[in-house]
Amino acid sequence: SRERLYPLEAATALAAILRQRGLVAMVADGGEFEGERSPADPSGMLGYYVVALFDDGADAPTRYVDPWGGRAAATPDPVRVLRDTEVVAAALGIQATRSFSSSGNAQTALPMIETALRLDSVSPTLRSTHAVILAESGGLPQALQELEAALQLRADGPRKLTQVQLILAQGAAMQAAGQLDGAEEAFAETNRMLTGILEEWPRYGRAHLTMATMYLGIGELERARIQLETVESLGVDSPMLSAVWAQYHVAADEPSAASARMSRAISLDPENWQLQAQAAGVFQGIGDTERARERAEATLKLVPESRRAQLRAYFEQIGIFGGGPSAAAAPGDLELPEPTLGAPSGPAEGAQDPALMLGDPSNLRLREPGQKLELNLDD
Repeated sequence: SRERLYPLEAATALAAILRQRGLVAMVADGGEFEGERSPADPSGMLGYYVVALFDDGADAPTRYVDPWGGRAAATPDPVRVLRDTEVVAAALGIQATRSFSSSGNAQTALPMIETALRLDSVSPTLRSTHAVILAESGGLPQALQELEAALQLRADGPRKLTQVQLILAQGAAMQAAGQLDGAEEAFAETNRMLTGILEEWPRYGRAHLTMATMYLGIGELERARIQLETVESLGVDSPMLSAVWAQYHVAADEPSAASARMSRAISLDPENWQLQAQAAGVFQGIGDTERARERAEATLKLVPESRRAQLRAYFEQIGIFGGGPSAAAAPGDLELPEPTLGAPSGPAEGAQDPALMLGDPSNLRLREPGQKLELNLDD
């Protein structure tokens, strides 16, 4: 089923089958589809791929087939036919995303994405992935440069949303540092940009979820709730949606609901260290110190050695370890992991809209959690 395949895998498999039957078939970066109300790849990091079919001797494709989304005669725009080496680059990009999402280990993910970029330097998906990994690793200036390059290659919803998330992160940092004017300006800018994105793609679940996160950060609980309900109305059942709902219930002083939502998030994606860290903050915020410590210890087991000191300091700061404050952490202090980085540890239930499923990587996986993406294309 498609829940167990990335679009790249589906397109690669179909291209290989068609080649075996004597047809000229190439994998193509599918871009967008006319009339769709959500991006083909809402994550901006997985890519969306179709198969380009050529007549004998033709220089341009005669038609496209979308094996993952089920479009027999797809009309993606823009579209870029890939060389087989560029397909390998796309696979490396997915592996880098998967590796970094599951462990936060940039030392492993960065060489993978940099190798991919040497094979395909004009891929907007690879550039976006590189930007996210750099930003999460503390290289914000380099991340902004990479994101600017990605936007020049394809200024679509996913890349604009990544830009929003970086600005939102900067605003949260300024708020924490007491730079309230700068934070307010950043939040106003992200609100304007998100409004524009949602006008173009009203079914873009990740954009609604980011809007909810922003409203939580500034204490606008009613607006956050409306955005979260909008995401639910799209049929999404994702770990990150449950986690942000939990944040909302903490802020609204609804501990039972917060606990239930956070437990749901963890059950959907138990190997996601970012969700575990967020769960520790949520449980601490509702006074469940035993479960908070359990989630904090689970987080430290999942991340590489290089991240443990920083995370332990955060847990001490919110009172889980040591003698730090025991008061509930405010939503803006919990360092919400963005939906971009949800680790695909297993298929979740729910969404049937291909674009919405693709926007939540928890609904996509390789065949088994430990397996690598295998590509078998003819020379």
